[in-house]
Amino acid sequence: MGCDGGSIPRRDELVKTKKAAERADPRIQLIATWFFCALSKQELAAPVVSCALGKLYNKDAILEFLLSKSNAYGDGGLICKHVTSFKDVVTLNLTPNPSYNASKNGDTTNAIVVGHIDERPMISRFACPITGREMNGKYRFSYIATCGCVFSEQALKEVPSATCLKCNKAFDPEDVVPINSTQEEEIARLMERMEVTKAQRLKEADEKKRAKKAKKKGKSDGQRKKFKSAEEDDEEDSITLPKRHASNINMPMPDLTDRSLLPPGMRVQSEAIKRIFKKSGQDEGNFLTRGTFNRFAASF
Repeated sequence: MGCDGGSIPRRDELVKTKKAAERADPRIQLIATWFFCALSKQELAAPVVSCALGKLYNKDAILEFLLSKSNAYGDGGLICKHVTSFKDVVTLNLTPNPSYNASKNGDTTNAIVVGHIDERPMISRFACPITGREMNGKYRFSYIATCGCVFSEQALKEVPSATCLKCNKAFDPEDVVPINSTQEEEIARLMERMEVTKAQRLKEADEKKRAKKAKKKGKSDGQRKKFKSAEEDDEEDSITLPKRHASNINMPMPDLTDRSLLPPGMRVQSEAIKRIFKKSGQDEGNFLTRGTFNRFAASF
């Protein structure tokens, strides 16, 4: 049939069938989200931060991304587009896993040897401080946004409390953020909470800016009033001087023969002055007495 000595072709060799969609290995995805940084793809190591959507990052990777968004990591704009400042992430208060530390020290009696991305189990660096469960993706974990402490969902359900079980800080139920959640309802709730938090932060920053501006303006007004009152006190303490009027060069010259222009004490001519100045028809006198009164009156 095949003209090659009796070989029979199969159906899939003759008919082109639609290939099934490729599906990622769920175990590989679990390891990638719980053991590696979502931004740098490096192994998670303290200090670890988390965004409002519950993704895990290394702190140094977030800092590098915020400092140079264009050059830091190729897909950083897609993964961390909602992270615009360091206020958008919370530094997690993680509890070290004793099994991980024992396995690193070579004690394999109480711990499984740290594996790789294959069939061997991987041991997480961190665990729940209440139940002791490892944070390896097999169990649901959440962190409290107000303090950053991380607990398993079992611990939060079995030990209900309005304060943190580790640092004893008060929190609201809305402050509990699930880590690496895959439920669409939870993701939608987290996105809504993130938008509300950002809007509230912008409002507080605007109010703080206005208060600072008003305080600065009030301080400047107070200084202005203080300077004004000081100037008024100086004016009260200073001696008032008579105002001088500007001289007018076009004003007429006073009549020196008119005694009404003289001061009251000089309007009546004394006997000494009468003796000095002569009347019409009298002798002009010598150069010592000639014109003395005229020169004296011209000075007023």
